[in-house]
Amino acid sequence: MPKASPIIAQLSPIQLQKPADLIMRQIRSLLSLISFLGSGRYNERFVGVKIPRTNIEEHHLEDARRFAGKLVEQKSDVTRSR
Repeated sequence: MPKASPIIAQLSPIQLQKPADLIMRQIRSLLSLISFLGSGRYNERFVGVKIPRTNIEEHHLEDARRFAGKLVEQKSDVTRSR
């Protein structure tokens, strides 16, 4: 059997992942961020789902909290206008 080129060998794991697995990883990552922004702590689970540790860094925390606050304000403005 011929040996795979280094580039193909690097791409193979990505290509072998199922779309559903990629979507679940993104959902878990989002849950991790939501959990962290809501509590300020790293949690192992959020709404019963095991989540990875968020990759947000200390110097991004204030920006992330400001962004989350704006989202909440926008949501409450939309809710009030109904």
